[in-house]
Amino acid sequence: MDLSDNNSKKVTVINELGLHARPAAMMAQLARQSESEIWLINKGRQADASSIIDILTIEGIKGTELILRAEKASDMAIVERIAALFEKGFAEEKVTELKSDEYLKCDKGRSAFGCSGAI
Repeated sequence: MDLSDNNSKKVTVINELGLHARPAAMMAQLARQSESEIWLINKGRQADASSIIDILTIEGIKGTELILRAEKASDMAIVERIAALFEKGFAEEKVTELKSDEYLKCDKGRSAFGCSGAI
């Protein structure tokens, strides 16, 4: 993808959990406001940014560089709004690791599947 195209913007996935359902829904909601198609591109694979399912197939894990591209220059304001979501990590809190003894607290003899302990 040639980034000299004024209708494109490079973004990086910075949120810990990557592009899962909630960020995909936020992006799709904005993309649906465009007059033309907005595409999310990863290593030549292209996804319709207005489709949550398409976004989820793009493999947007933390650290992935993606390209947002609008078919019409008039939709660049929406591309910029979507890029701002990426820059803010989709407003997600940082995921913290739990200590192993806090992860599952089960009664002796119960399997982890039957555990009602705190996570």
